[in-house]
Amino acid sequence: MKTSTGYDLTQLIVGSEGTLALVTEATLRLKPRAGHGATVLAPFATAEEIARAVQHLLTGGLDPPALEYVDTLTTAAMTAQQDLGLGIPQHVRTTALGYLVVVLEADVETLGGQLLDLGAADVYVLPTAAARPLIEARERAFWAAKSACADEIMDIVVPRASLPRLLAEADVIARDSASIVTGCGRAGDGNVHLAVFQPDEKLWDKVLRSLFRA
Repeated sequence: MKTSTGYDLTQLIVGSEGTLALVTEATLRLKPRAGHGATVLAPFATAEEIARAVQHLLTGGLDPPALEYVDTLTTAAMTAQQDLGLGIPQHVRTTALGYLVVVLEADVETLGGQLLDLGAADVYVLPTAAARPLIEARERAFWAAKSACADEIMDIVVPRASLPRLLAEADVIARDSASIVTGCGRAGDGNVHLAVFQPDEKLWDKVLRSLFRA
């Protein structure tokens, strides 16, 4: 669905401004935009449940314009930095591994039922006052990790079906090396941003190598 490896041919051609090639045709896929939309936040306890929910939402016909994954530590950092309250009860925050943020322009009631069936602890439809800042904060998660003095920030793309294995292995790597590895990303295309907190240079090198192998 997405790649962060190799040349970015789109930017290469566009950036050359006609000196390398000429674009003579563009084919676009368009769809009608609904007259309303909603942002839904769903907490999950395991990476497997999150990945299963992602696969179901992408193949179930709802076609959400945005499908984001944010772990609880990253969510806490983002909301604290933006002074943003999401109204999530404490007992949910302490048991959740991470959240799916789903922007939908269709049947929110159907989406909520599906998320609960897939293992979500609850489903929260965010008001516009919280939804827009949350999406904007997610886009700035890189800078939130930087301001928290992350020792490395990785941009990784894997097949969507491999997301639970990657997240599970990242958790084991962090635990075995006494590191903190937090993450968020566009679950809809398998893109994950992992922030690594490990100031010891030797352990930092070991953690990065392990994550790249994973």
